[in-house]
Amino acid sequence: MMRIKGMILCEGRTDRDLIGCYLSKVKQWSYIENPEDVPFTDQKINWYKCDDDVYVGIWPVGGADFKPSIALIMERERMEHGIDKVAIVTDHDDENAESKRLMSICGVIEDNLSITFRPSSEAFINKEWIDIEFSDMFGRSSVINFAYILVPKNEYGALETYMMDSLADNDSEKRNVIKQAKQFIKEFDSNVYLKKRRDRIKAELGVSLSIFSPDKALSTMIELINSVEWDRFVETHSQFALLRDI
Repeated sequence: MMRIKGMILCEGRTDRDLIGCYLSKVKQWSYIENPEDVPFTDQKINWYKCDDDVYVGIWPVGGADFKPSIALIMERERMEHGIDKVAIVTDHDDENAESKRLMSICGVIEDNLSITFRPSSEAFINKEWIDIEFSDMFGRSSVINFAYILVPKNEYGALETYMMDSLADNDSEKRNVIKQAKQFIKEFDSNVYLKKRRDRIKAELGVSLSIFSPDKALSTMIELINSVEWDRFVETHSQFALLRDI
């Protein structure tokens, strides 16, 4: 059975691509296209090789409902333990992300592993890895490390909010561009486009990145993300400190 050093669950593909870009730079992981013998092959998981036959998967679940994906992981672990760490990276949209979302995930872990797992959210959100101790179907004791990471850490928003904060860190010109991009999107009026709050946040980031690199303005979002040296920013290291422990 292949060793999976970590599974990082996030909301969408932009999140997946940013996290992958950052960790491949700071950890020197290698992106593997169509790897063999990996689990969950029907999902849009990006796999990275971090050592000989040791992998990390970054899994966009398609929204803020992590329960089905966590259930699949825990069902597999109950059959045979093979994943060292599981991290959830989710938007800090509101207070529900701090409590209700986390507790619903803990409930799925409890149900699938037949354990009690109700850690204090204040004790470990964005702070530390928590051990999940359980027995597999053969009675063997196993441990998974679990982390719950809100983005951004200290304010309500989304991963794109954090990205813009990082770009503006110690750079007054970028800060000014982002301020104007946000104002433009705030005043943008359409009955068709940018009707959802999350779409407007993505547009703020997209406009900003296109101004920073106008020669890449027609590039895809992943190309724009890869053009930024995210590993250089202090805020990036702070936000993703737990992921660097994988």
